[in-house]
Amino acid sequence: MKNLTSFVTSVILLVLIVFACAQKQKLSPSEWYEEDKKEFMKDCTNPDHHPDITDEQVKIYCECMMEKIMKKYPNYRHTFGKTKEEFKDMIKECDEKAGIKSKE
Repeated sequence: MKNLTSFVTSVILLVLIVFACAQKQKLSPSEWYEEDKKEFMKDCTNPDHHPDITDEQVKIYCECMMEKIMKKYPNYRHTFGKTKEEFKDMIKECDEKAGIKSKE
C-alpha cells in the first residue's frame, strides 16, 4: 500500500510539473515565438512595402524595427491594431540605420 501511495504521489507531482512548465511556455507574456518573428519579417520585407530601397536596406530596416518593437511590445499580439504614428520614432531611427532617406 505504501508503494502504491508513493507511486501515485510521484505521478501526480510529475503531471503538475509538466503542466506548470507547459503553461509557462504557452502563456509567457514576454515572448515572441519563432512563428511571430517569421511573420513579422515576411510582412516587413514584402517588396510592395519598400519599392524604392535596396534589398540590403530592407533587411537592415526590418531587423532594426523588429528589435525595437520586441523591446517595446513583449508579445507580438500586443502590436495588433497599432497605427504607423505609434511607431514614428522607431521608423525614423531604423530609416537612418538603413541609410533610407526620409520622405517627410
